[in-house]
Formats: sequence, structure tokens, C-alpha cells
Amino acid sequence: MTRLITRRHPAALARRAVAGLALLLAGGCALLTPPPDPVGLDDRLAAFPTQNLPLDGPVTVRWNGFQVPYIEAESDADAAFVLGMVHAHLRLGQMEVAKRVAAGRLAEMGGPLLSDIDVALRTLGFGRAAEATLAAMPADSRLWLDRFVDGVNAYKASLPADRLPHEFRVLDLDPAEPWRAEDSIAVGRLAGVDINWLAWFALLPYADEPDFQALYAAARRLGRDGAASFAAADLVAEAAPADGAASPLARAARLAVLLGRTGSNSFAVAPDRSTTGAALIANDPHLGFNLPNIWFIAGLRSPSYQVVGMATPGVPVFGFGRTPTLAWGGTNLRSLNSDLVDVSDLPADRFRTETAELGVRFWHDETIDIRVSPYGPVITDAETVPSINGRDVALRWIGHQPSDEISALLAAARADTVPAFRDAMAGFGVPAQNFIVADTAGNIGHVVATRLPRRSADELDRLLTTPDRADETWADLADAGDLPFVLNPAAGYVASANNRPGPSTVPIGTYFPTDERIRRLAHLLGGSAPVGLDDLAAWQQDVYSPLGVELRDAVLARLDRTPAAADTPDRRRARVVLSAWDGRYEASSREALAFEHFLVAYTETLAEGLGRQRDFTVFGDLGFSRTITLRLTPTAEEMAWRRAVRAGLDAAVAAHDGGGVWGDIHRLTLQHFVLGRVPVLGERYRVVDIPIDGSRQTLYKTSHDLTTERHSAPFGSQSRHLSDLGDPDANYFVLLGGQDGWLNSDNFTDQLALWLDGDFVQMPLTPAAVAVAFPRVMTLQPR
Repeated sequence: MTRLITRRHPAALARRAVAGLALLLAGGCALLTPPPDPVGLDDRLAAFPTQNLPLDGPVTVRWNGFQVPYIEAESDADAAFVLGMVHAHLRLGQMEVAKRVAAGRLAEMGGPLLSDIDVALRTLGFGRAAEATLAAMPADSRLWLDRFVDGVNAYKASLPADRLPHEFRVLDLDPAEPWRAEDSIAVGRLAGVDINWLAWFALLPYADEPDFQALYAAARRLGRDGAASFAAADLVAEAAPADGAASPLARAARLAVLLGRTGSNSFAVAPDRSTTGAALIANDPHLGFNLPNIWFIAGLRSPSYQVVGMATPGVPVFGFGRTPTLAWGGTNLRSLNSDLVDVSDLPADRFRTETAELGVRFWHDETIDIRVSPYGPVITDAETVPSINGRDVALRWIGHQPSDEISALLAAARADTVPAFRDAMAGFGVPAQNFIVADTAGNIGHVVATRLPRRSADELDRLLTTPDRADETWADLADAGDLPFVLNPAAGYVASANNRPGPSTVPIGTYFPTDERIRRLAHLLGGSAPVGLDDLAAWQQDVYSPLGVELRDAVLARLDRTPAAADTPDRRRARVVLSAWDGRYEASSREALAFEHFLVAYTETLAEGLGRQRDFTVFGDLGFSRTITLRLTPTAEEMAWRRAVRAGLDAAVAAHDGGGVWGDIHRLTLQHFVLGRVPVLGERYRVVDIPIDGSRQTLYKTSHDLTTERHSAPFGSQSRHLSDLGDPDANYFVLLGGQDGWLNSDNFTDQLALWLDGDFVQMPLTPAAVAVAFPRVMTLQPR
């Protein structure tokens, strides 16, 4: 059957969903297949093929006790081939699922309830630019990628059916389907999703309301400037609430964002500020909390490369790491890498139709047609995407253009200075990054790497652009050479926490997070005392909330002016409890729990009292609920404020008297990234549920909604890196979870203890130190 991407009757959708649910539950018995038995490191390494391989010469792979590999090859082509084998050995199940997500093939694994999300993923088209990207790739990069792909497939072909990862059986994955170069490109694009899509999908349900433009403008100002630009007047007139159900396109975007780099901290210290006299660097990406982790640790040496760092499974480069001369990390730039283009007036012959087969497990396969304009897929054809004033709207995204991140990161691994690293980023498009870089010559720098349309500043305040304007602004895209660059600043450090970078002649974007983390980093890095790696490690675990303290202090200051608001002994005692909070979201803190109860009751009651629940909801979805509450606290109408503060004080004292602590409701749950999310049957794939430090915008980020219910943080800090550029062996990495993606492997979650203790896995570069750190040695032999 052929399905056009058009709106369907709700009853038909309901019937299809019920039928799909019944079939999914019937097929769900596959999940009753028990996970594999526990397996030790020696048994896992015994599965790695070593003989009769398509290599130019012998290759050595060294392993440590965490199943971290270090590859030593006499040719780059052999290094790439074995790197592909290592990816497949450690994360083949994860890779196969990720490529199906990127291709919009969820229903093949999970059944008809996922087909609408597949349509949305295919509309977004993460692999749409793969063919053009590969065609433009330099020969040496293409050889590296092709040999990597060969290594993935060689490892997979070596596995007997009973040694395939558990995901193959449960999700009905075809082991005969090869990994392709296009898959590596699409998985990389999936990690490069434009963060602005989530902001758009939060706002679009209100697009047809009379006050939408005011709401949209307020959101843009808030995302651009934070609390300083926000006033009560920005809470525009209330309108009827929109349908709260997320569309498949919104869910697809959220899925991609959780798989991509949604946050991070990265900072470097100049030699004259460090205790070692060399530059220091620290990185901790903020991503979804899943097992296995989206990263794994590896080392590699070949004629052109020597690098230790972290890689994304299926992508043949290191996302961040260290070479003998340089180290780097990054944070999501949150740049506006997309436009919504009004294509309503284009003639029909300017559109083409992409037809694709949609495989559906437990149901009939389908054929889908997606309308694509010269400016990208027409997203308003999707059945649940909100109308935008009745217009046909296409999504134009940098990820739909050919760009070469593989060549850029290979060149970065060969660079020897910060300026050379910037030069390497000329072809880098997605994910848009703030790269923090340090080198052994003592340079530190901040490199902004992406490709952007050359818009005017006022165009960022418009939801839609025209085809003519899109033609003009996208004709000559800006790249890293046109975007902000900081080298050796007088402050003696560089840092990024997803905040807006410095002044730019090319407007970068508007939806940046609160400045809470970057202000905290500036405070810590701006001191006069020399800084060492131990300091950087401690700051990666910092749980102090500047914005929380400012909000608490603003409330207490207004209470000082109107003490009658705390009109009972319990409310006065709650005030004392709030005053006693040190601003730290430690899992063992009673005061942190009391403050969060205060914050939720205070914010919700204030929104209700002002009659602005919708606006708090919309801005809260964008991450600014506390910013708004802080801004309104000094000036909110008196009776509404008194009701809100009393509700908050009552909630705080009740929570404090209950004897609970922050970790009672704020939890870290680690589960299989797919199977752990299945209702009921997924319980067997949930392996960790513990109290956890941190909060939504602390440096040690463990994100959560505005809630007092027990919850699991969905994403936050999940990997860490430290390097001292004065010592080639002083490189330290750790994962939240473990290195191995094989369920029940000894290395599936064995780094969790290191993570909680603030410890690391050392990744040296010198041959003698490598030999000590990686005592298990295997030699791979050519045919």
C-alpha cells in the first residue's frame, strides 16, 4: 500500500494503533528471550577474529581491563580496517539500531506503532546528503572510511548466529545486511540534529493563535538574552491551550536530539595559570543516559595518526581526544542551522517525490511518498505537524547539504596547533560545535565550527523565510574561517557551556540555554590560584546552582520587604530552611529537596495567579522556567505573589519535615537504550537505579523537569576527559556505564564506580606507558 504524507482521519489512526498494539504485544514475546549470560573479558576477547584478515601486514591490538583497545598498525588503511572491527566488536548491536533510526526504520524492529515516527524520520532525511558527501570526499578520507566499513563487515561476518549481539534476535535484525559508508554518514548526521527544531516544535502548536508572533518574539529574546530581556509584558494574552500530544515529527526530533550532543562543558587553562606550566583541558559531553553509552574509548597509532579519545559507534573518527601535540573537546553551538521556507507559491514542477518502502514488523509493509522542494522536505505535509497559517513549509537544514566532518576530524587529529585545528574545520558542518582546543606550544583557543547561511540579524526573529531570501542567504555559506575565534585570551582560560559565543559578523542563533553553567565556570576559572587537573576534575562534578541561589535570594529579599507573607510559624521556619541551603544539589541534601519543592509550588502558583500557565509551559519547554520566575519575583502583583510564596513555603517545610533528601526523588537510571524502554518487559534491561547529584543546569548536569515526583534524569554529564598538554601520558577518560555494548559483559557497566568516585581510565601515548596500560595483546594476521 502507498501512503502519502497527508492528514488522516483520527478514527483510522485509532483503528490502526489498536491493531498495531495487539500485534506488537503478540510479538513482544521475543522480549521474553533472556539476555545473554554474564561473560568475562577473556571470553569477549576470544570472539575477536585474528587470522586470515584482509590486511597489508600484522596489526597489534592491545586491551586493558576495561576492554579499551589501542590499535597499532603500519598503514593507515589497516588502522582504519581494525578500527571498524573494534567498533563492531564493542557496539555492533548499538550501531545496527542507530543506522535504522537514522534511516527511519523503527517499525522494522518494533512494529506498526512506530511507523508514524519512521515517516517523520524519513521526512527529516538524515541520510539525504550522504551520496553527495561521499562523492565530494577526498580520496584519502574515502579510503579511510571504506576500510573502516570493510572492518565492520569483516567482524560481523565472522560471528556465528549464536554469537550475534542480543539486539539481533529481539529486534529481528538481519545479520546479512552490510554496513555501508552511507550508514556512517547518516549516523553522524543523526548526532548533528539542529537543536532549534525542538524550540520550533514547542512553539508551532500555537502558530495559528492571534498572539503567536508576540509569543514567538518573546521566546527568541529569552533564548538570545536570558532574563535580562524578559519582563512581565512578555507574558502575552492567554489563549486556549493547544493539544499537548507531541507529533511524530516532534518525537523524532527529540529522539535525534537525545542521541546527539545536546549540551556539554569544555574548558582549557593557559600554561601560566596551571600548576604544571602546560595547558590543561577538560571536557564532559551532556547526552542521554543510556546503556551502552553513545561514546566509547579507544587509542590508535598509524603512520599518519596517533590519538586517544572517544568515538561514536559507527563513525570512523574521534569526536574529542588527545594527540602528541594537541587536545580538543566541544559543546553544541546551538546555532540556527535550519530555515523554515514558505514554498506555498512554488509551481508544482519545482517539487519531487521521494518514494520509499516502509517495513513494518508484525504488520503490512507500506510505500510512502515524501514531497521534497528545492529547499528541503515539506514538513507541513506530515499529518500532525501544526499548520503555519495554512502555508506549505519546507525544512532547509545544513545537514541536507554535503559537508565532510570525517575529513575535518581526520585533519584535526593531524593538526599540531590551535590555528591548524581551526583550518581543519573548514569543511565541518554538523553537529555545530564550540571546539575548545589546547596544544603543546601553550596555545588555548575556542573554535566555532559549522556552516551557516549569511542572514541579517533581523531575520532571526522571523519564523518563515521566502524562497528568494533563502536562495540569497544560502548561496555562500559561512564556515569556521568566518565565525568567532578566540586564541590565548588575557583571562588565561577559554570555556564553553553551550552559551552564545563571542561577537560574530554572521548571526549564529537565538536559542541558547541559561548562562548558569558558563557563569559558574568563569567564577571557578577566574580565581588567582594556579589550576591543576584535580581542580578540573572537581569542577566537572560541581553541583552548585547560581540561578537557584539567585532565585532563592530574590524571594527572601521580597519577604524582607513584606514579612507578613510568611504569616505562620511553619512558613517562617521554611524561610530558615531556604536560607540554610548552600545552593548545591547534592543527593544527600535535605535543603536541596526542600528548595525544589518550594520552586515547583511557587512557580506553578505564580503562573496560575498571573493567568499565564500557557506561557510558563512554553518557556519551560525551552528551558527557561526558573529564568522567568526569577525575573518576575521582584515585581509580580502582590496578591498573586503572596499566594505563590505561601504555597512554596508550605511545600518546602513539608518536604524538609518529611526527612527526605534530594536523591530520594532525583535518580540515575541506566537501561538498555531501546529494550529498557519497553513497558513491563523492559525491566530486565534496567540495571542501575540510584540517587544522583546535580540538577538541570549545574556543571555536573543531571537534567530534570520542574517536578517533585520521583524521576530519572533523562540526560546530562555522561563522559569525561582531562589532559595535561605537558605530559603525553596524562590523558584520562571515563564513561558513565561501560565500554562494552554486549549485554551482561563484565565491561557493560564497570566504569560506573569510577564515574561516581570521580576517577578515570588513563590513556597514555608513549610506547612504554601504552605497553603497561594495555597488557592484553593480540596480533591480527593478514591472509
